[in-house]
Amino acid sequence: MTVKCGDCRYFVKNIMLASYCSYKRSMGWHDDMVFQNEAACQRFQSAEFCCRDCKYCHGEVCDKHNSFVNYIDPACSDFFRKGDNGPGKSSDCFLTSACVDHMGKADDCEELTKLRTFRDGYVTKTERGRELIGEYYRVAPEIVKRIDASPKKEDHYARIYGEITGCIALIDDGENEAALARYEAMVQRLREEFAL
Repeated sequence: MTVKCGDCRYFVKNIMLASYCSYKRSMGWHDDMVFQNEAACQRFQSAEFCCRDCKYCHGEVCDKHNSFVNYIDPACSDFFRKGDNGPGKSSDCFLTSACVDHMGKADDCEELTKLRTFRDGYVTKTERGRELIGEYYRVAPEIVKRIDASPKKEDHYARIYGEITGCIALIDDGENEAALARYEAMVQRLREEFAL
């Protein structure tokens, strides 16, 4: 089945004007008009994980962070689908699962807090970083499902937690690019291991 522009998180349907691509518009492109049934481009990001789908999002306000958001923005690592049980249910995020479920830590533990600060203060500032975040929210739920179904579940989460602490050590040393590269390599290994 062909993926359409209208299935993308960047698609904005405007009743008064033609629909447009919010990614192209944010980058200052002159040709940002799109049609819902056009074939999606290589920038396609699943609309499944947007702020608007999160239980903390009410219109343009995020209750979790007490801030304004663009409701079509990619969801952050505090994302919980509407209807979920709330914090403590970490079914879609293997970073959170490694810390909360495996290590028994709180959702606002030091490790996750540092990773979220790193994401918001460094990773989201570059196009590559934003693409990595989008990729994470695309593959993370399936990785979690496969880890949880594995007889080596605890080993998987222990290894991920080791990678988390390694990334944080690099962040603490100001080696942001190295931390991002280590994270990217971890995700790639998991994708290859679980054939995603």
